[in-house]
Amino acid sequence: MLRLLANHCFVSLSKNTIALVYRDGLTGSVIGETYLAWQSKESFDWQTLIFKLERELDKFNLPEKTKLTFTLSTDMVRYLTLPAQQVAMNQSEMQMFAQAAFKEIYGFITSDWLIRCHDSPPNQPILASAIDQALFDSLQKIAQKYDFKLVSVQPYLMTAMNALQPQIKNATTILAVVEQSRIVFANINEGVVTQVRTHPRAHDWQKTLSQLLSRETLINDNNVREMMVYAPAQGKAVIPLAEEWMIKSLKVKQTKLSDEPPYAMLEALI
Repeated sequence: MLRLLANHCFVSLSKNTIALVYRDGLTGSVIGETYLAWQSKESFDWQTLIFKLERELDKFNLPEKTKLTFTLSTDMVRYLTLPAQQVAMNQSEMQMFAQAAFKEIYGFITSDWLIRCHDSPPNQPILASAIDQALFDSLQKIAQKYDFKLVSVQPYLMTAMNALQPQIKNATTILAVVEQSRIVFANINEGVVTQVRTHPRAHDWQKTLSQLLSRETLINDNNVREMMVYAPAQGKAVIPLAEEWMIKSLKVKQTKLSDEPPYAMLEALI
């Protein structure tokens, strides 16, 4: 019973922000939150991120046995969509297939990556993601250091898609997820992700999205002219319109969080 009622700390990590939200295990209400933002370098330095995270956890002073869940921005995740296979594969075979596909594109550096395949219906494309194994190991060590229970470490795209699934259902569309430094496009065919692309975004994300839509009109040869946009930090922003496109803004049930942008990635998680 005590485990079921354990309090839960949700953490979002990007290359220049950390946000923590602490939720009561019994009531589900938010009882604490904090964030840290700093100027980032062009390249991602996860060692600095881990150092700053530990410093914030020290200040937050959470009790032992707290549940701990991480969501990672696209800055630290690589995605591949693997083609559908006619022969059924078990989890081990699927993992080997994904590792071989990443290695073919990125080379031997993939031996240092943690690669995961996400659930997909039989005979459908498989979405795989990769993060640095050393980063994952460091997050595990943090949980052990503070005697927390590590629940999951998940890419933010997957966190968002899980929360948005009741709205996406079996749609054929392009899902645009607006992050702090990127816009992620997920091509979806009858509810199944067939391609993921990431694009750097300017401060004016609406302008970036408009430019991407213009480009998409030229290169998109499957006649999909529907886009679903999830921009949690921009709740009152106007989604840009585009000729020939039907655009729908997606939202999730709101938990009472601060309006500060670093908390945006946690909206879909809590």
